[in-house]
Amino acid sequence: KINLNTLSDQHLLGVWEFGLQHSVFETNLYLLSLIFPEKDDATIWAMPVGERDAKLLRFREIRFGSTFQNKAQCPSCGESLEWESMTTDFILYPPDQTLAQSVWNLKHQEVNYEFRLPNNQDVFEALAYHNSELHEAYVIQQCVQIRNQKSGTFHLSEEVQKRILDKMEEVDPQSNISMHLSCPECQHTWEVAFDIMEYLWIEINEWAIQCMRDIYQLAKTFHWPESEILAMNPFRRNLYLKMINA
Repeated sequence: KINLNTLSDQHLLGVWEFGLQHSVFETNLYLLSLIFPEKDDATIWAMPVGERDAKLLRFREIRFGSTFQNKAQCPSCGESLEWESMTTDFILYPPDQTLAQSVWNLKHQEVNYEFRLPNNQDVFEALAYHNSELHEAYVIQQCVQIRNQKSGTFHLSEEVQKRILDKMEEVDPQSNISMHLSCPECQHTWEVAFDIMEYLWIEINEWAIQCMRDIYQLAKTFHWPESEILAMNPFRRNLYLKMINA
């Protein structure tokens, strides 16, 4: 379970500073390591994508609230769309559920394939492939347990890869969240993927910048050190800021 006592404002600013020098992907994994200090790095990297996203969604709900503000632009007419979503729209199974050790079977043309779900390590390594098809193929091949017995290498046809991918999404729908949109102007319909990692980083970045402005204002007015300001209850801190701006 998430214990926010392990992630103070000071810790979250540390996540922000880490994110300024690392990718969004690495930053979110670093965040997870702070949220769940009992999990070692190997466990974090071996965490399936859906489980990771469910945990990040739960953290986001506790830290920033359950409402998501969304924006998109119609690819057909360019109309701007804005709408709200709730955490319950995105979390499809309990954040403490894990499928890391699970293995599934798929039989195709008398061959039995075994596969696990893609994890953080698989996805991170696949980022080296800028072509989306190569990226997807690499991830799938990393997850298949059966190899070609003669050459010792994977031998997966496009048809097998598609069937395995479909099965992965069936057993772990949390790993591929998308929203169905309809343009009120031209009635065009399309789907957009929801990426909690990107969304959460934008929020952390915006929060951190505002937090630094607040620290500056309080330190300038009351001559308090940053550590004391960050240790202060947020409600109290906001009261002081209101007094300054009154």
